[in-house]
Amino acid sequence: MQDTATAAQILYLYGDSSPWDNWRRNTDYYSEGDLVWLDADTTIRKLTNEKKSLNDFLASFEGLGGNTPPKVIPYTFDDVVKGLNDVVAYDWAGFLKERLTSKSPHAPLGGIENGGYKLVFTDQPNDITQARITTTGMTEEWWSIGINVSSDGHIEDVLMGSAADQAKLGPGMQIVAVNGRQFSGQLLSDAIRDSKGNSNPISLIVVNTGVYKVLGLDYHDGLRYPHLERVEGTPDRLDDILKGMTEAPKVHPGE
Repeated sequence: MQDTATAAQILYLYGDSSPWDNWRRNTDYYSEGDLVWLDADTTIRKLTNEKKSLNDFLASFEGLGGNTPPKVIPYTFDDVVKGLNDVVAYDWAGFLKERLTSKSPHAPLGGIENGGYKLVFTDQPNDITQARITTTGMTEEWWSIGINVSSDGHIEDVLMGSAADQAKLGPGMQIVAVNGRQFSGQLLSDAIRDSKGNSNPISLIVVNTGVYKVLGLDYHDGLRYPHLERVEGTPDRLDDILKGMTEAPKVHPGE
């Protein structure tokens, strides 16, 4: 993730959601950074038996210098580590370095798991995905065949390593037919749904720069959409984090 921050000035040239950004990565330090700090928050809560949270770190770290007019106060990685250790002693340097420099194949999920939830996939879109589909007309099958398609069949992006990628589909191509029938987003989703337990590939006719091809998707796991599912018997820290704050954390000078 550190690389996406270092290269931000280059990544911004491509804009958000540009083709192949799942391979190159985009300005992931925003969204993935949220997960890192969620992980830090739930870790603080766990280590202090729910007595402290990330709010205590923010109140102290961002409140340094007291009530002053606006001014620029630089800080370093070590300053952040010290601020976190002032809240609760832990290997915060190792915690942050691992999440900033690792090459994990997935985003950091520790905050979700420590928050009392787990990531699962079902055949029904979550509320946010459904709202985005309804608003944009997109067909979002990113978590199944690895593809997002506009309402007229144009491929917006393809997930590296997915069934769509292995079938040589790419951004900019247009799907004109699914299993021999004229493309529609619903038809594509139905074909993916029916692929479960079916050994036949999903047949697509695509056009790219005036050239038509018939491609087969070797995919048989059906529709997949992400959801957060509560893990019974674990602290519901994520629910607590989402509650409105009744009062601001108190900053005690010298602590």
